Amino acid sequence: MRLGRPWPLGASAGSNGVNFSVVAPEATRLELLLFSSGDAAEPWATIELDQQHRSGDHWHVELEGGGVGIGTCYGYRVFGPLHPGAHGFNPSKLLLDPCARAISGWDVYQRSRAIGAIPNTSCSLKGVVTERERFDFGAAPRPRHSWQRTVIYELHVGGFTKGEGSPVSPEHRGTLLGLIETIPYLKELGITTIELLPVMAFDPQDAPGGRHNHWGYSPVSWMAPHPDYLVGDDPLQAREQVRQLV
Repeated sequence: MRLGRPWPLGASAGSNGVNFSVVAPEATRLELLLFSSGDAAEPWATIELDQQHRSGDHWHVELEGGGVGIGTCYGYRVFGPLHPGAHGFNPSKLLLDPCARAISGWDVYQRSRAIGAIPNTSCSLKGVVTERERFDFGAAPRPRHSWQRTVIYELHVGGFTKGEGSPVSPEHRGTLLGLIETIPYLKELGITTIELLPVMAFDPQDAPGGRHNHWGYSPVSWMAPHPDYLVGDDPLQAREQVRQLV
């Protein structure tokens, strides 16, 4: 274990191991918990981060070997002061890294356990360590439409691609890959640009009366795509499917 670096935020896999960095300006210490899978009830390792692992508002650590690498699931417990009626910390809760590039644990996630005194480790979302290599878009240059010729079409990935009579292949309906199949149709309409309703990971349980959050205006991570819009259950494929669409 090494002190690590404050930048970049999130989990970064490299030749020297995996660097974890998160911002927590009011915290007094953190614990980094490592899991064998997204639905694991208990961590297989807990790494304590004291003030030596702090640079300003950033907390960081670098881990090498020991089973830590791409695909490792993780979360944080954050300790700090509790101010009644105001800002405070609840270290009984496992927190998702806000800069995680992939998320696992959706099958066991329970929104109701995110508050209160009962630990939520067994039913919380976890970040997943992914590769951070830049994607080469050189083979797909920007079309560079002028503003005078730009026609913007706003759409919902799920609703647009899985409606009755959708020409999208059944296995791709409701997904980002399914949206790729609609591009020829959109071009026939004269559309030059599509504007997507939220596609970042959002909380499907954030809806009244047991309803389902369809629109996505309750993000849990700005850096990871929503799992319902992906083909397959492998969180490591999430970024690749977004890249294919772009």
